[in-house]
Amino acid sequence: MMIPIRIFLRVCPLLLFFSTVNAALIPAFSLEDLSRESETIVEGTVIRSSVGWDAKHTFVWTHYEVQVSDWIRGAGSRSIVVSEPGGTLDGNTYQGSGQVHYEIGEHVLLFLYTTPIGFVRSSAAGQGKLTITTEGKIRLNLAGLSFAGSAGPPGTPLSSIEGQRVDAVKTTIRGIALRTPYKGTRR
Repeated sequence: MMIPIRIFLRVCPLLLFFSTVNAALIPAFSLEDLSRESETIVEGTVIRSSVGWDAKHTFVWTHYEVQVSDWIRGAGSRSIVVSEPGGTLDGNTYQGSGQVHYEIGEHVLLFLYTTPIGFVRSSAAGQGKLTITTEGKIRLNLAGLSFAGSAGPPGTPLSSIEGQRVDAVKTTIRGIALRTPYKGTRR
């Protein structure tokens, strides 16, 4: 069976992108690192999702609308759209290792940045998405991520906030955000 050249040319960049993601080791981030890398930090609840192509019709993205209950860094409206690469569209699923997933109704604490194509996305390869449990405690979402090095970054390790109350963690993050401003645009 022959694959039409136009389909082949669309799929090749995706395969290259996702095979690179699968093989990549990422640095572990501290709370200070996340603060420097994140122009926006919010608490909120995921209320809906949609899937679509980027403007060039090259990559599939899943877009999650998050109803914001607290702007920790930045300011905006009552909701923000967070976009992550991958998703299911036109009967095809595009995904990579460590892909960041959200569930409708999920309560989250998000460290976010704006991509060069204008989408808002979780910082540090998904380390910037923290789930808030029904008990009001932080749960890290590090499944599928492989970290380079064993020493960990200087600063407050993410592991130190696992299982902590969200209000205490937000107080810590606010203090860190004041001491470690956003380092600037990534574009």
